[in-house]
Amino acid sequence: MNARVKRGVSWTAGIVLAALVARVFFASHKGLVLDEFHTLFHASRESVGSLLESLRSDNHPPLAVLLVRASRALFGDSPLALRLPAICCGCLEMVLVASMARRWLGMGTALAVGLVAASSLHLDFSTQVRMYALLSFSIAGLLRSLLNAMEQEGRHWCLAGWIVLGVHAHYYFFLYGALLVAMALGLMLGEARGRARVRALMPALGLGVALCLPWCLWGLTQQMNHGLPPGGDDLGWQGLAEAMVHLLFLNVRIGGEELRLVFIALAGVGLGLGAFGAWSLMRERSRRAVGVLLATAAFGVPLIAFTLATLIPRAGFTWHYILPSLPALALLIARASKIGLPTQLASAAVLAGALVLSTLNLRSPGTEDYPGAVGLILDEYQAGDLVICVEWQPPLFPIGMPWDYYSGRLRAKPPEREEMNGTHLRRPSRLNSASRVFLLASRLPKEHGLIGLLREQFALREHTNFGFGREVYLYSRRD
Repeated sequence: MNARVKRGVSWTAGIVLAALVARVFFASHKGLVLDEFHTLFHASRESVGSLLESLRSDNHPPLAVLLVRASRALFGDSPLALRLPAICCGCLEMVLVASMARRWLGMGTALAVGLVAASSLHLDFSTQVRMYALLSFSIAGLLRSLLNAMEQEGRHWCLAGWIVLGVHAHYYFFLYGALLVAMALGLMLGEARGRARVRALMPALGLGVALCLPWCLWGLTQQMNHGLPPGGDDLGWQGLAEAMVHLLFLNVRIGGEELRLVFIALAGVGLGLGAFGAWSLMRERSRRAVGVLLATAAFGVPLIAFTLATLIPRAGFTWHYILPSLPALALLIARASKIGLPTQLASAAVLAGALVLSTLNLRSPGTEDYPGAVGLILDEYQAGDLVICVEWQPPLFPIGMPWDYYSGRLRAKPPEREEMNGTHLRRPSRLNSASRVFLLASRLPKEHGLIGLLREQFALREHTNFGFGREVYLYSRRD
């Protein structure tokens, strides 16, 4: 290993280590979001069998939840413990990106890994008790295996492993996997020895599909019939544009209006660099297939996913569904950065902007500050007050999970919240004797009957926002 390669490996290792430290820090202090409580609900079932059964009523496969269950059993149910599987997946994904950059680009390893590490979207979802970091890791592994298969003879049995991992992580793997595999096979068939390589891949692909059949037949078939709407509904061309911006720049409002515009502009520069990088790879005969496959992952899948969701609402579309496009985009930007000084400076600007935004996110309490909301209520609570916690969510999940999780951690003897019947009070008559009422509401419609009931008897004294649709209302008796 020459000095230049050693220096590149050292830089890459340092970036991954810094990313790990940042993610551990962020995971330790930011609040759990409501979707993370949904994962915790499944992961805390009394047995693996009941966990799998409860997931059949949801929209997700089981692997990420099983990993959270294992982490919870080993390390407890602190936010960091619950988020450890996602952190590990995110950092392992960076290692895969480094190996792809070094082998198929021959350059830009540190920049490609740095862009993934600096992405505030990756930072957020590799520190969430959800399945998106696992999905993105599995797609990166699949992409690496397909690039390898297009170049070398062999069975490539690891493809079967990535298929099993991805299908059991999130159903968006079907879309990424189908398009990437179909594109890779098509590219191989266009080569002189392509048919032999395609035939060699069939056993691995068949094994991967076969190993996924038990869950698909037992779990997925029921999930397809229960009618629970998908979580992602960011449709319209604005939704697609926002999703692509968010690949590198999530939560752009956190720095104020001026920085928001800068971040959006830098996102556009990054996407332009990615397209330029794909074009430059496709111009080289020896790397044309690499460019096509990376462009498919970075740009093709999001566009097709958006189109499908527009035509078939059950498909769903939102920015974290296309998180797996980030590694390919980072690799293409790294490629573009080596073409000349202008692209090098532009790539450096994109990386610097992403680092600034991620730093701002690291200093924040997260997008849904349940600890702050619960803490405010605990600080202002007085004897005789009532506490209501309600979330607008599928009826599959119990009401009041954020309060139940945080109140006992923030106060030795917290007040009890009111019992609920769905999103309504189980005992509304208790309002008659209350002097004040705290309402911790999550995306509760303003016209909801509970809001109307409180307005009839009380006056709104305080209203504090704690993130996207997370609000604390303080009502008191009218004078």
